Amino acid sequence: MIVKEIDEVSATGTLRNSVSWNFPSGTTAQSDAPTYSQQTVFDGVNSGTWTFNATKTGGLVSAIAVTDPAGTVTTTNLFTSGSYTGLVSSETLGTSTTTLRTIGTTWTSDGGTPANPRVSRITTTLNDSGQQSQTTYGYDSYCNVTQSQEFDYGLILVRTTQTDYLNTSAYTASTVHILDRPTQTRVYNGTASSGNLVAPGTQAAQEEVVVGTRRSTVAARLKALYGTVDRLDAFVGMVSERHVNGTEFGELQLAMWKKQFAAIRDGDRFFYQDDLVLRIIGATFHVDPRRTLAEIVKLNTGVTLQPNVFKFAG
Repeated sequence: MIVKEIDEVSATGTLRNSVSWNFPSGTTAQSDAPTYSQQTVFDGVNSGTWTFNATKTGGLVSAIAVTDPAGTVTTTNLFTSGSYTGLVSSETLGTSTTTLRTIGTTWTSDGGTPANPRVSRITTTLNDSGQQSQTTYGYDSYCNVTQSQEFDYGLILVRTTQTDYLNTSAYTASTVHILDRPTQTRVYNGTASSGNLVAPGTQAAQEEVVVGTRRSTVAARLKALYGTVDRLDAFVGMVSERHVNGTEFGELQLAMWKKQFAAIRDGDRFFYQDDLVLRIIGATFHVDPRRTLAEIVKLNTGVTLQPNVFKFAG
């Protein structure tokens, strides 16, 4: 049995909102697993339809194109052979006739079995101007990210982040196998040279980075206080988790906050991303809230600006 529609109604039976999918009829024999090509969302006033189109190569999905009600087409391309099968190779964003942005993902692997595929480079290209931004990743033998470099449009290196990990036998022994505990994180403005090191507590640290330099691990300090993880208070453990990159939370707190805010969002019938009026405006005036200010200026004036209109080179 397949769910084809979900309705939310009031206490009096009035339809408040709904989501439906156009799965094929069960009376017709299918040559493949049943799937839908359209999803329709009704917010109580307006309806919007998303169209899905999957392309297969050798029986495997090689591309998935999603067209939103405003006509924006997002296409995700996947590898269909080798050790990267099923992983994303690139993503494009644009209209049915014009590609505005391409995000390419380059992978690396050990070359053996298991291959341990991991991202080595993500490149974003603005198709109208050819400008590119990029993030590269380097790894140690345990597949921990040891260095990431962020390049702004024009491939100008703006930030290098390096991370060291505990590598003593007390952690790396096969009976322990704790391989992902960082001892120090260094953030540099540009290249990784001592003169570019961003010191914690400085204005640059507050504006440009999320983490600074850690001289001893939280785990070591907690062990000295509690002796064993069995005595560790749950709240202390939660707030002591290593922050997920780019956030101020550990995995547990991040999951909790994401779940809570997602519940608030999903329960809010007036949440702005569910407002189909925005999509109508987008289709009528070609103003999409997901476009950058530089893209909007170009669409209205024909003038090409740098991707971040608030920052000028030099």
